[in-house]
Amino acid sequence: MGRGPLGSPPQGFFVLPATNAPNIWVPIADDCKALNVTDCGTRRGVRPFNNAISPGFQVNSSSSWDDIGTFELGQNDFLGFTGNGDFGYDTVGLIRGDSSETITNNDTAVTAYASPEFWLGEIGLSNRPMDLGQDDKPASFLSNLKKAGNIPSLSFGYTAGAPYRSTKIPGSLTLGGYDAGRATESLQVPLNGDADRPLTVAIQGISVSNALTGDVDLSTQSFLAPIDSSVTDLWLPKSICDAFESAFGLQYNEQTNRYIIQSKNLTKLQQQDPILNFTIGTELSGGNITTITLPYDAFDLQAGFPIFADTLDYFPIRRAADSSQYMIGRVFLQEAYLSVDYERRYFNLSQTNYTQPLPATKIITIPPTDLNTTSPSTPHPLNLNPPSPPVP
Repeated sequence: MGRGPLGSPPQGFFVLPATNAPNIWVPIADDCKALNVTDCGTRRGVRPFNNAISPGFQVNSSSSWDDIGTFELGQNDFLGFTGNGDFGYDTVGLIRGDSSETITNNDTAVTAYASPEFWLGEIGLSNRPMDLGQDDKPASFLSNLKKAGNIPSLSFGYTAGAPYRSTKIPGSLTLGGYDAGRATESLQVPLNGDADRPLTVAIQGISVSNALTGDVDLSTQSFLAPIDSSVTDLWLPKSICDAFESAFGLQYNEQTNRYIIQSKNLTKLQQQDPILNFTIGTELSGGNITTITLPYDAFDLQAGFPIFADTLDYFPIRRAADSSQYMIGRVFLQEAYLSVDYERRYFNLSQTNYTQPLPATKIITIPPTDLNTTSPSTPHPLNLNPPSPPVP
């Protein structure tokens, strides 16, 4: 989770990397007031402001806020996500993972949103400009960072981390490069021509070993799906969800359209520790492929408000209504490392390196295509992930 100040004077937020959002998103203060939830701001990653607990971004308290207007959010609306936001420009800061420095970027596009569908704020990693239906089309956050000389290129590397492992491994986000210590041998995939689905891969197969029903092929069909870390779950064809339901003893909750894990099955699954394998390719069949392996612990999640009234054990897959809703969410990126080079129009996907002891951080610069890379003015990547915890 990234962190940084926003506005003048600065208001602090913890935010999630969002691979398909172009700008900075933070919950607006009025949304928490409407929800009437205890510790709402704190639970949404909002830091104290003016020596008091803050419910969200207080637009009127920022002297550098330049308002564009109020618009529908639009992000992932095809999944049923709704809400409005106050869009504008403001000063945005990013704190390096080791807290050694804060990088500040002025006149950055910000969405102060009102929607519990997007519980935590986001740092947008997409490079497409924003389209608000006006002549003004704000540039992406990455573009602004490069233009200001804060990163060398329009690129990033990211993995969501593995808090379920014994050492509680944090996520890793590098802007303008990637962490070679986290990546392994990767699959290179061209960027999709659809600007709204650039990180699209082919899911050629999904299998599980040691499930409640033994070793099972969960998918008998190939399909295309974009990777989007702003979404937690995997949105899959119903037939594949049905196979998951049988293999893991899941119960479908009609009210929330999510899968619940009953306590008796949860205990069995934790004891048996199933292993899931995703075969990822550049094409629906054949071509170059890689396999990303996830332990059952990566799917052993709990959720409360705003998804459930009470905290419940749930399994993070969703039924897609049609192919337009197929999506690979952040759960997958707990065990996969993603690096994207927008300038050369490809991305790499690999198994995240979680060998013990954990490998040292090794930040590699992705050079720009429009500048002599030997120039001393070329900036270094921004390594935003916190240092890894010590290995016992």
